[in-house]
Amino acid sequence: MRDNDAHQKALASAIQWLQRAQDEDGSWKSQTYGGMKQGAALTSLVLYAMSHLPDAWRDKSMPAIDRTMEFLGAGIEKRQQVANTDGSLDNPVYATAMYLAATKKLGRAVPAGTRSKLVDFLVASQVSKPRGFDDENPQSGGWDVLGPDVKPGKTSGPNISVTRYVVEAMASFYRLDRRQATAQGFDGPSQDRIVGSERLVKKWLTFLFQQSGELGSTFSTQPKTALNKARDIENKAIPYGSANCDYLIACNAIFEDQSGYFAAAADWIKGNPAVDSVPGFEAMPNKPGWSQGLYFYYCQALGASLSILKDRDWAPQRLSDLKDAICKRQQSDGRFQNPVALMREDDPIIATSFAVIALAASTR
Repeated sequence: MRDNDAHQKALASAIQWLQRAQDEDGSWKSQTYGGMKQGAALTSLVLYAMSHLPDAWRDKSMPAIDRTMEFLGAGIEKRQQVANTDGSLDNPVYATAMYLAATKKLGRAVPAGTRSKLVDFLVASQVSKPRGFDDENPQSGGWDVLGPDVKPGKTSGPNISVTRYVVEAMASFYRLDRRQATAQGFDGPSQDRIVGSERLVKKWLTFLFQQSGELGSTFSTQPKTALNKARDIENKAIPYGSANCDYLIACNAIFEDQSGYFAAAADWIKGNPAVDSVPGFEAMPNKPGWSQGLYFYYCQALGASLSILKDRDWAPQRLSDLKDAICKRQQSDGRFQNPVALMREDDPIIATSFAVIALAASTR
């Protein structure tokens, strides 16, 4: 096992690489994928990663964070959601959720009017009645990648990844009482929509876990969708590492009672200790590459989960083992890059951002 100094050195080197990769306009733009070259999605991801940094590194990173806020502010002003500076969209549900979560963690002020519009966008993006899905529909309550401006009844499939980030961003707004919500710029209809959103996502999270036999979380409530990357020999969706960690993070953010499904998700993480690959794909010869293609995403989700589970006696050692495994994959210039391109982690900005979140995780 490497010592904590080695982990800190790896984190510092990764942060420095990210800062060198920042454009003069404050953005991060993909040099790997053309669809991400305008910057909104990647910049939101890096901002989210930086929001996890220890205080000392946050202070050192403030000039970069200031430029990032300025870049993202231009697109937000145009579209009332995270967008590119020309108003075009780039994974706006993910990006808006990460922006709201990051600014809260960083203590960065967002004007009340802007904040309420971003929250309204996330609520409107939820798969629900305004998008053509009755409350009884199994898909109702989660989030997909499409946003609200799609044909009623259409969804790419709500999944635990997008839902986890939205719930993280929305958790503090779900907790507001009427008086607090009014003081923060939410009118009556907005408050009602927020309350309804919380009720629906709790229902969706409950159904998601129940459909897997309460053994762990799958990725989607659509049982036959290809979104569920892990399947058993009967082609039934089964839990796997990153989905289960995202589920635990979402439950921690929204449920006051940490028994039941939260406890089951924690038990699944304890019982699947892999840190050098994504557990859940071991018996799937028909799914080559997923145990590595999702690796850095899994690392950040596992690191965040272990921080939540800090009181479990096994969590500190698991986190240290995870950081050891991550350090072995760091390039000499500080970046991380997945040789498997299935989830775009061959883009070093994506892989390095995920690695930073995991390396910054703490169980202290």
